[in-house]
Amino acid sequence: CSTISAPINVTVKPVPLAKVVAGGPLTFCAGKNVLLRATTGTGYTYQWKRGGVDIAGATLSNYYASTTGYYAVVVSNTSGCSTTSETLTVVVKPLPLATITPIGSTTICMGKNVLLRASSGPNYTYQWKWGATPIVGAVQSTYAASKPGYYTVIVTNATGCSVTSPAIPVIVKPLPA
Repeated sequence: CSTISAPINVTVKPVPLAKVVAGGPLTFCAGKNVLLRATTGTGYTYQWKRGGVDIAGATLSNYYASTTGYYAVVVSNTSGCSTTSETLTVVVKPLPLATITPIGSTTICMGKNVLLRASSGPNYTYQWKWGATPIVGAVQSTYAASKPGYYTVIVTNATGCSVTSPAIPVIVKPLPA
């Protein structure tokens, strides 16, 4: 014996597309960011996550990531269906320390100099500047300043990140007649 049941209507709701595209490099120096863009669609809502945890207030289709982590977005549609995107890995490289310590007074007599010492670190490289002009060959952690003006140093670390130090003024007094 057999019988046919009453028909049941089955509705399959579409799932949204969830894809993330980076608007630039995913590895960068601290103080910068990368734009992460999710697929957009009519009626879509968004929730960005870092390391699987919701990012508070990150509910737009775009998100600027400025912290190291694993980023994904959950895209929901008006049918109540949601999809999680693939994960993108963002790596933020640390900046070097860039300070200048004068060894002695920065007010000197003409013909003398003051030794300026930059902060040091593993595999740091240096470029000293007098005003806005790079000083040719001044690529050590110290520089003997003898001209009046403002001195800075650009410090670059092993990861390629650079920082310019605050300026140090050097005053040169004339010799008496």
